[in-house]
Amino acid sequence: MLEHGYSGRMMEADASLQPGTGGMERRSAARMPVIKSAKLLLGEGYGQGVINCLVLDEAANGVLVDLGTMFVLPEEMVLQMASGLSRRVCRRWSAGSKFGLEFIGGPLVSKEAGAQMASLGRSLWTQAIPLVIADLRAQRFFGHEELRQAAEEAEMAYRKLENTLVRG
Repeated sequence: MLEHGYSGRMMEADASLQPGTGGMERRSAARMPVIKSAKLLLGEGYGQGVINCLVLDEAANGVLVDLGTMFVLPEEMVLQMASGLSRRVCRRWSAGSKFGLEFIGGPLVSKEAGAQMASLGRSLWTQAIPLVIADLRAQRFFGHEELRQAAEEAEMAYRKLENTLVRG
């Protein structure tokens, strides 16, 4: 058994224990061990930061993440999987660098839309902003009002920068 009671292998639901439960099983759903990259988006509008993490376990109602270092997380945040799926989560427990996070409600962005959004985000490095914004418009900004506003502001800033550079 590794530090903080995580062995890295699938355990039966009645045999898996959460730290600090006094030996009593409290999970309501079976977990599946995985190793997936994710990000925790903190604060209103993610203004407090983005933290990279690894998802070590998944269940229907939550995940076990490892931040790789001790960290103080807020009560609620958004978990963004590398696959694109985003969910609001609530911190349920912590032990060292590991955190048990419970899902709150359904997905914020579907896996498919999230994957398309992530791909377009990567395109910003290889294509001009107007092409990415045109793709976003074609997708109707995935029905995401904040994304639409940010894209339009970026487009205006891009055009201002372009005009300033051209005028010298």
